Amino acid sequence: MIITDIEKLKVKSEDANEDEVKKILDELDLALKLSGERGVPGIGLSAPQIGINKKIAIIRIGNMKIDLVNCEITKKFDKILFSEGCLSLPGKTCEVERAKQIIVTNNELGSHKALCAYGITSVCIQHEMDHWDGILMLDREVKKQKIIGPNQPCPCGKLDQKGKPKKYKKCCGRKNNG
Repeated sequence: MIITDIEKLKVKSEDANEDEVKKILDELDLALKLSGERGVPGIGLSAPQIGINKKIAIIRIGNMKIDLVNCEITKKFDKILFSEGCLSLPGKTCEVERAKQIIVTNNELGSHKALCAYGITSVCIQHEMDHWDGILMLDREVKKQKIIGPNQPCPCGKLDQKGKPKKYKKCCGRKNNG
């Protein structure tokens, strides 16, 4: 069963030992499969999401299978804004800034010793590994800046000579436009 209690998801994970890896990977595969059968499909799942605070996660995108165990991201390249969802936060999505490409190393107990991931695979790996540190996508959400039109009241709150809010173009907007 996938955990949805945010407080339980905020706990940091420990390294997994070799004896427990296969069992946890099997449990993750089953939980991800059952979630999809219940109409909530996903492409990744981390052990903390099923109540096991170990550094293990799986990524299943089409025919690609990646097992992550006690690894770390050692390099990040470029940035993208990505709309993420999470099986532990059903129905919630948010914009998160992630590295477009990553290199993951020290994955000796997983399916790859080192790997380079790009695009959605990179985003998914970062998301699942965040769970190991008790970090949720909500913690990384990028708040959209409100766009202020030139004739809207300036957000600084200054008033004109008549006591009305100054228009942005005649206040802070002027400063920002040279």
